[in-house]
Amino acid sequence: MAEGGGGCRGPGLTETIGSSVRMYRVNAAIPPSQLSRRVEVPSGFSIFPGDLVRPPTERLSRSTNLVFHSEPAAGGHFAPIEQPEVYAQELRDFFLPFRSSHP
Repeated sequence: MAEGGGGCRGPGLTETIGSSVRMYRVNAAIPPSQLSRRVEVPSGFSIFPGDLVRPPTERLSRSTNLVFHSEPAAGGHFAPIEQPEVYAQELRDFFLPFRSSHP
């Protein structure tokens, strides 16, 4: 803890740990009945080799309206930092069919 009120400070630290872990707390509060509901909006998943969880495609298809699925060759839990170009291309590939005019 740093002096003057806590929090982590130092080179490369952004003091954003609270917002980084908030999704874990929020997800833990989701009622079980809601967890079993299928996501109907078009969904896409890039499953990187180092991801902490690697759900099977069949499970994703059952629980979501799966319109995009890929397994890039490199990256992990922090793919946007580890493989920013690959991550950006994954986003472009997912959203391309939803654009009114393709480039």
